[in-house]
Amino acid sequence: MLLATLHRFLQKQNISLDDTIILGVSGGVDSVVLLHACTTLGQRLVVAHLDHQLRPTSAQDADFVRSLAAAYNSPVIVNTVDVAKLANRSQCSVETAGRNARYAFFSEIASQHHNATVMVAHHANDQAETLLMRLIRGAGTQGLQGMQPTSTLSDGTPLLRPLLTVDKAEILAYAHTHGLDWIEDESNQSKEYFRNRVRQALLPALKQENPNIVETLGRTAKLLSYEKEIIETAVESAWNTQAVHTPEQVAFARDKFLHLAPGLQFALLKRAVLQIQPIQSEVTFAALEPVVLELAALQNGKQLPLSGNAIIRREQDQLSVQALGFNAAGLHYPQLPNLQPIKLRLSSAAQDLQIGNFVLTIRQMMADIEAPTRPTQLLLDTDEI
Repeated sequence: MLLATLHRFLQKQNISLDDTIILGVSGGVDSVVLLHACTTLGQRLVVAHLDHQLRPTSAQDADFVRSLAAAYNSPVIVNTVDVAKLANRSQCSVETAGRNARYAFFSEIASQHHNATVMVAHHANDQAETLLMRLIRGAGTQGLQGMQPTSTLSDGTPLLRPLLTVDKAEILAYAHTHGLDWIEDESNQSKEYFRNRVRQALLPALKQENPNIVETLGRTAKLLSYEKEIIETAVESAWNTQAVHTPEQVAFARDKFLHLAPGLQFALLKRAVLQIQPIQSEVTFAALEPVVLELAALQNGKQLPLSGNAIIRREQDQLSVQALGFNAAGLHYPQLPNLQPIKLRLSSAAQDLQIGNFVLTIRQMMADIEAPTRPTQLLLDTDEI
C-alpha cells in the first residue's frame, strides 16, 4: 500500500524516475522507509541530512545516514548547524529554528542540482499532531488546513510530502517487513517539546473517544484546504471591486464595506495592512476583530489602531487603511489600483468598465469641441492615439 501510494503521488506530480529529488533523511523510521520506497521505485535521489547538534549522539546519526545512502548508491550531503544557538539568536523555539535551518539547507542543495524537488517524510500522524498544536495555540483556516502534500519553500523550491495520508502504523509495518534499521531519537520522548506532549498524551486520549482520530483530523485538514480556496476566491473578488490602493494607503467606500460579511471585512483589512506594511509577519484576528466591531460607529476624521503601525481612518464616505502618521493631503483624486492592460474595441456603443469603486464609460463619438463638457469627461483624439 505504501509503495502504491508513493507511486501514484509521483505520477500525479509528473515526477519521472530521471528527475532528481532531494530527500531529507534524519535516520528515523519515517525517512528511512521513504528512502527505501523511493529506491525500490528507482527514483533518482540526493540524500540530505542536517546535524542539529542538539544531542551528543547527533554525529553518529549523520554517520548512519551516510552509510545508509552508500548502501543505496545514492549521493549524500551532510551539514552541521548549531540549532540551539540559532534559536536563541532568532528568539524562536528550537523546533522552529530547526525546521527553518533544514528547509534552508534543502533549498541550497536543490539550487545546486538544477532546481530539484525537495521531499520529506511527514505522515498522517504528523498532520494530526500539527492540527492539534495549531488549534491549541489558536489558528484560523490558514493554519488549520495543516501541512499540504505539495507546497513551496521560501525561495520557491517545490516541497513534496507523499506520505501525508499514510498512518504511522503502516510505516512501521513496512519497516519491519523489509527488515530496515533506523535510529530512535531519544528526544522524541522528552516532554520538553510541545509536539511530544501532544503525541504522548493528547492524541492517545482523543483516540479513546475516536479510534480513527488521525484519519478524521487528516480529513478535516483536507476539507479546510478546499474551503480556503473558496475563501481566497471571495476575498480576491472583493479586493478587486472594493479596494482602491496605492503603496501608501488602501481605501474602501464606507457603505459598501460595512455591508460586507464580517469575515470578508476581516480578510480585506488583513490584506490592506500587509499591502502597506509588507514586512508585517502576522496580522491576527485578535487585533482586527475589535476594529470590525467598531467600524460602523467610527466618526468622520477619527481612526482606530490596526495591527502593527497601521490605522484605519474614516474620511467622509471613505475608510482608509494607512500607516500611522501618513499624510494623505494631495491624494484627493481616486487612486486606482495597478491594472493589467485592457483591450478596447472603440465603437459608438458605450462600454462600461468597473475599476475599483468606479465605473469608466468609454465610447467613440464625432466631436470637434476642444474641451470636455463635464469634469468627469475626457476627450482623446483616436487618430493621434
